[in-house]
Amino acid sequence: MDRVETIFSMTMQEIKDSINKWRDIICNSEALNQYFEQGNCFLYDFPKYAEDSEYIHAYPGIHGDFLIFMFIPSKYDKAETTDIQKYVKASLALQGQNTGRITKEEAIARISDWVNHHKTWVKEQVDRPEGMFQAFQIDRDDYELSNTENYLGLKRHLLSHKTADLIVANLDGKDEAQYFDDFSDPVPPFGVNAPQSSFYLLTL
Repeated sequence: MDRVETIFSMTMQEIKDSINKWRDIICNSEALNQYFEQGNCFLYDFPKYAEDSEYIHAYPGIHGDFLIFMFIPSKYDKAETTDIQKYVKASLALQGQNTGRITKEEAIARISDWVNHHKTWVKEQVDRPEGMFQAFQIDRDDYELSNTENYLGLKRHLLSHKTADLIVANLDGKDEAQYFDDFSDPVPPFGVNAPQSSFYLLTL
């Protein structure tokens, strides 16, 4: 499957339905893990209209029976945006081939942690106060090249706790990762830099 088939546009109803289907299973670790088996990599071709946005918002969803991520620049993730669906690009989950800028080794370690340990992590995470992620806020500076692969990962913290991560692999013309960037935060928890009010698609 090539990039053209993997990255696609959606109607507003499809966006809403996909987010709501994710919400329906957000506390069901078994259902979540079944979808996560479809892949951990999501493609995004960084558009020119996103250049003046501070962040990219990435929303997980279920489209048909497929796990997807929907990407939208934060500047357009607002109720007042006309034809907001024009700024949303969705990607099917893929089994990734690759694994602030992080080393290739660190990126691979986090991605490998997701591949190897996400089933256990999901079972534990759905019972934590913040629960399963509903979106990611990604710093616009993570997108250094136009073609990217966005990988689910697990970031290790003290006391063996891990949080979900979305790692941006910037690709050159040969689809080889040149830079790995990681200024991303899962929400919830929401905070000063990622207030719930800035994630309009979650209100649909």
